Amino acid sequence: MNKSFKRIWIISIYTNIASIVFFLLLVNRFFIDGIVMDLVSTVVLMFFGGPSALLIIASTTIFTAGWKPRSKTGYVAASVIITALLGLAGYLFSYVRYLW
Repeated sequence: MNKSFKRIWIISIYTNIASIVFFLLLVNRFFIDGIVMDLVSTVVLMFFGGPSALLIIASTTIFTAGWKPRSKTGYVAASVIITALLGLAGYLFSYVRYLW
């Protein structure tokens, strides 16, 4: 796998992890209101946080297995995963920013 492509994929994984952490810490307000989230934040977490977590798990599994794309189709599939990771992270970050 191309080193720059692999680096972009790893950066997108870390960005997605950071978006989930920021979402949980900043939207949830553990320290003020308790552990209960409001309805909209719960729905956003289910629709965007769940798939984000699944894509993070799939990406780390792909890296630990040592998968290397052998054709353009593999690079296209990996690009779709990277795009999905960044898109979901962007939405979670924008939702946190909307609430602040």
